[in-house]
Amino acid sequence: MAREFHLKLITERAGGGDPIIRERHLPGPELSIGRAADSDIVLTDLTIDPQHARMRFAGPGRITLESISGRPFLTGGRAVQRADIDVASHPQVAF
Repeated sequence: MAREFHLKLITERAGGGDPIIRERHLPGPELSIGRAADSDIVLTDLTIDPQHARMRFAGPGRITLESISGRPFLTGGRAVQRADIDVASHPQVAF
C-alpha cells in the first residue's frame, strides 16, 4: 500500500497579516526538510540548515520527525530534536 504525506504548510508574514497556507501531498515513506533545493520540503529561511530534518512514517497514524542538523524544532510547546507524533492530534511543528 502506497503511503503519502498530506501536509499543510503555514508561513507567517514578517509584517503581519494573514499567513500563507499551502497544502501538499508528497509520497513517503520518508521526506527531507531543509533549505537545500533538493529537499522534499524547502524552507528558504536562513535559520534553516540545508539538510535540517527528516520525517518518516512510524506506524499507523504516527510519524517520526528528527533533526539531522543538530538544531531543535518546536512541537507540542517543546523544543526537541526528535519527536514521535500522533497525526490525529493535528500537530503543529515550527522550525
